[in-house]
Amino acid sequence: SEGQSPTGITPRLKRLSGLGDQPQGRVSCLHQDRFGFIWIGTRSGLFRFDGYEFRRFLQDRDDPASLGDNRIRHIMEDDQGRLWISTSGGGVSCYDPGTDRFTVYQHDPENPASLGDNAVELTYQDRKGNIWVGLRSGLDILNWGQEEATFLHFRHDPNQDQSLVKGRITGVAEGPEGKIWASGWRSAGATPASWARS
Repeated sequence: SEGQSPTGITPRLKRLSGLGDQPQGRVSCLHQDRFGFIWIGTRSGLFRFDGYEFRRFLQDRDDPASLGDNRIRHIMEDDQGRLWISTSGGGVSCYDPGTDRFTVYQHDPENPASLGDNAVELTYQDRKGNIWVGLRSGLDILNWGQEEATFLHFRHDPNQDQSLVKGRITGVAEGPEGKIWASGWRSAGATPASWARS
């Protein structure tokens, strides 16, 4: 019958309205966290839906603990329950639900150990707890230092057969042997990126 899927399950869809400041326009990503909240990434900020109403998170240039940019690309939850929010031009913002604040990691041209690019495609956490950041310009790994966090950069080198794929990083995954695989938008295939934590 009409409206029924091939599996026999009939979807029930309901448009939500009148629930406060809710997402409008293009939604780029969705994530349900360990508490059941639905997180919605859009070009006009980050939204959290608790089942009753929406709460909107925006960049506030006067508040360094706010979202780094309003154009959200990807949301990833780490094993500590923090949300890593990838943005189109404001780096990556790490949301701590315990403090209700963001830590923003951005590129600083004066600091070569900062995030390599503010255009972040995605984040990924491997089994060892490392946070990988897929950028438009390559792949970074976050190094939790004692004083401050730093980033190690992996980039394409046309003179090395074993270098990172060329172009923006569109996917990161960990293989069974612990190798990190990265796929690129302007490349064929994927390349393993080896990283040994000391």
